[in-house]
Amino acid sequence: MEGFVVLIGSCARGTQQAWSDVDVLRVQTQSTPDVSKYGTFVSYIDLEEDEFESLFQNGSLFLLHAFTEGVLLQGDSEQWGKLRQTFVLTDDHSSLVREYLDVLQSLNSSPVYMDAYVPYLSNTCKAMKNIGIGVLAQKRKFIFEKHLALELGCHLSIQQTKLLMVANNTFERGIPIDQGMLHELKVEATNWGENWKEYARRAVQ
Repeated sequence: MEGFVVLIGSCARGTQQAWSDVDVLRVQTQSTPDVSKYGTFVSYIDLEEDEFESLFQNGSLFLLHAFTEGVLLQGDSEQWGKLRQTFVLTDDHSSLVREYLDVLQSLNSSPVYMDAYVPYLSNTCKAMKNIGIGVLAQKRKFIFEKHLALELGCHLSIQQTKLLMVANNTFERGIPIDQGMLHELKVEATNWGENWKEYARRAVQ
């Protein structure tokens, strides 16, 4: 199989913010095309051919994301089009939900995050986002936008979603925040530490 480079995520959808990652899927290649027009923070997801084939045969939700929203930057467009046309999505996304419920439980049982409230909320954001995507997919609603996955998939409030995303942007990308927001994040981390089981239950009910 020929290698592919595909722009995915918010930059492919045209919904990116100034601090958004430029998510690039690379299949069987280490090519680094110029994506500077999309943003500064480039994040590569690399798959070897056997990994791609496994995801394809299993009807991966991640590949649906790449096929339906992705922008092919490098590679044979005809071959990519044939892969898109023959791809069959699985009907069962429960394993994705279970995987990130386990991540959420691990976050809340690890002493590493006891006083590290920004990384704790950042990782909680990623776990809940994936839970939300999986829950929505089970209902045949394929939404990959982070804030919508949190709000619609996990039934989090707008304020909860905002604070999780602020923590994620601060931890992952070094986006500066003031002391007032740091205090809000600390309070929110305490809230999640006490109520994460309820938030998880609400998401999957």
